[in-house]
Amino acid sequence: MPGLPPELIRRIVSYFRCDSDYTFLKRACLVSSSFRKPCQEVLFSELALYPSEDSFETSIGQRFLSLLDESPFVARYVKSLTILANSGAATKWLASDEALEAILGRLAALQIITDFTFVYITSGQWYTVPAQTRESIEGLCQSPSLSSLSIEYGPICLVTFASPSIKRLTLTNLIVESDCMLPSSLLGSTTPIHRPKLKQLNIHPHPTRDLSRVIPFLVGPSASVDITGLEVLSVTESSMPIEEYGLINCLLLPCASSLRVLALTLDPTGPLSGANLRSFINLSTLANLRELSIQVNNFFRRWQEPRGLHLLPSLLKATPLAGSLESFNLYIIHHHGTYQRYLHGGELDLYQYDVWQEIDVALTDKKQFPELRRVKVTVVDDYFSGKPTRQWVEECIPLVKRGGLLEARAMTYLAYEA
Repeated sequence: MPGLPPELIRRIVSYFRCDSDYTFLKRACLVSSSFRKPCQEVLFSELALYPSEDSFETSIGQRFLSLLDESPFVARYVKSLTILANSGAATKWLASDEALEAILGRLAALQIITDFTFVYITSGQWYTVPAQTRESIEGLCQSPSLSSLSIEYGPICLVTFASPSIKRLTLTNLIVESDCMLPSSLLGSTTPIHRPKLKQLNIHPHPTRDLSRVIPFLVGPSASVDITGLEVLSVTESSMPIEEYGLINCLLLPCASSLRVLALTLDPTGPLSGANLRSFINLSTLANLRELSIQVNNFFRRWQEPRGLHLLPSLLKATPLAGSLESFNLYIIHHHGTYQRYLHGGELDLYQYDVWQEIDVALTDKKQFPELRRVKVTVVDDYFSGKPTRQWVEECIPLVKRGGLLEARAMTYLAYEA
């Protein structure tokens, strides 16, 4: 009996994932030689290296290196690499695993990895990591095959090693240490040669850290990346200081003509009104923006000043770019511990209804938003049920609903974070 065509097998296997379908793929490798290679390609396409949480294991690199020595073809299947140094065991692992340098060097030499994620949530500083390991990680950041780089809680100086081929950069809670600043070769007025020209930039700053120390790595003559052609920008963080919002304009100006998708969190700390918010976030130059997403936190804290939602009407009204806007997304994140609820005879509380009216009028202004096709409002809270929440949103912005633009939904934190 003839076997299945190799292309058909490869196509079927491509629908499976190495994480959720791990057991199936592992067993399918044993079915026949025809299934072995396609299944192994998926199994090893996404590789994550990290120590066990309940032990100080330092032999991860050696075990994987032994696998590569016995089956060298496996290295060519790795397209996405994640290093998770996010536990107490991780500090010892990075300092002690002598084989890690060899693994990273071998993978970098193949120049086939397209996605690299480095998570460094440890108590140790970056320069306490052995020099050979640091250089191997920096070498991966420089790989010419790399298209996506993500750094979480890691040192900002890794951005200076970003490969020119990178199109998507994600920076989360970065660490800017005193000994981790711009290298001398990037200081001064000379623009770095062969900078990556980004298409997507995601920044999730830590609210207690100074975003101004990160901006020089992204904007200006000494920047490590080029964002003049940026198409997607996301800056999301809760409780951002007022002065940090002005830095968002530093990111918007260079890519004003190319930016198509923008996501922001409105949750400033301090006395900020809608009128002077326009001096902090200026969207007037974004002539080609197609999609705008706003996240508002702590919406139901009735004993506090509302943070975020009351700023939205002014921001929408002062948006002359709106002629090109096609989609507006609003995410209302209700955090646990804010118990003041919506129970009034079984109905949801229309708190800040006057603000919602302003939003309703602004979004249905055809002179302001002639191309607007969709308004999606998502309420995130584990206590909400779907239907009552949708009805509540529809009552808040009836003009948007009447115009056929509204898409309202409710979801849990788990679904939202996924």
